[in-house]
Amino acid sequence: MRIPFIPLVLTALGLVPFFASSFAFIWADGERATLEPLLRAAANPQADELRRLEEAKTLLVLGLQSLFFYSAAILSFLGGIRWGMAIAAEPQSPHPLTLMLGVFAALIAWTALVIAFQPSVALLMLIGAFGLHLLWDLASVRAGIVVSWYAQLRTLATVGAVVALALAWARLNWPG
Repeated sequence: MRIPFIPLVLTALGLVPFFASSFAFIWADGERATLEPLLRAAANPQADELRRLEEAKTLLVLGLQSLFFYSAAILSFLGGIRWGMAIAAEPQSPHPLTLMLGVFAALIAWTALVIAFQPSVALLMLIGAFGLHLLWDLASVRAGIVVSWYAQLRTLATVGAVVALALAWARLNWPG
């Protein structure tokens, strides 16, 4: 079954912040975005160089922060989808495990934000959370809980999110 047009377009648009944030982080001039050259320039101020260094540092931080925040928002959104499905299926008594797992995605995202001072670990947590959520979505499709096109949609969205997060992780761990 084909993915309906509107969900496909909205999912594609939803990937834009992942890649915009990741690319902003990756393309921030690595050498200029570290603290050491900023301090050197501050000791021997040349206005243009100092301004460029500050802009690179801002882009680096903004890119990574926005990637974390958007990931947290999307994981919370995915948990909300699960809550909606559970309540729609059993309005008087939604399945408690589904509700707990739906909240778990948001808690992982929150934890990643809390430990953002360890960005490599936080990025790996987010990658893992998206991967686990995809496995849950695929199992739900196989069980007939959701429509079949949802597997394709969630696979597309998860692969895009994970690629953007993995690119940022690679930039952190291989800055050269």
